[in-house]
Amino acid sequence: MKNPFNQINSLMNLTVYRFIKVFVFFIVFTPCYQLTAQTTSDDFNNFGLNELEHLKPKKALKYFNKAIELDSINETAYYNRALTYFELGEFKKAIEDYQKLIKFKTLDNQIYFELGQCYNALGEYETAILNFNKSIEMNPKSPSSYIERAMLKIKLNDQKGACEDLNIANNLEYNIEVSSKLVEFCK
Repeated sequence: MKNPFNQINSLMNLTVYRFIKVFVFFIVFTPCYQLTAQTTSDDFNNFGLNELEHLKPKKALKYFNKAIELDSINETAYYNRALTYFELGEFKKAIEDYQKLIKFKTLDNQIYFELGQCYNALGEYETAILNFNKSIEMNPKSPSSYIERAMLKIKLNDQKGACEDLNIANNLEYNIEVSSKLVEFCK
């Protein structure tokens, strides 16, 4: 039986990239990096976002670090740094930042979703599933969480559970490719 999830996995990586692009789009950037004594944590965070937009994650990371250095509770900077660590493949560091956000009471299903992706990348599938469960609990209409959890269930040889998740995602109208993979895989 073919594994239909290679294409879906690519779609999920693209989804993360699109999320970053949309997030960056709504931020107003400082036109130049004119650093002054009044440069704030939020300014450095915005500089980092600009670097991400220009596909320079290592440079962006330096700005996010500076933003956090200036304001150790800047949730947005921690979140952006975690996304950047994930993009760079530094999953354990991303997990640390996401866990700090949880300690700050930044309770958003997206944080648990991204934690799930980090643990999945590290091969810690059971922990990844727990995070996708929490993401679904917080937002049961999140088809992406069901898709990711289904992919993990397949890795753990739980075809029935994977098909249940795919059916839910399909009912949430995720996309036509998921529908066709569902029919193909869960006959």
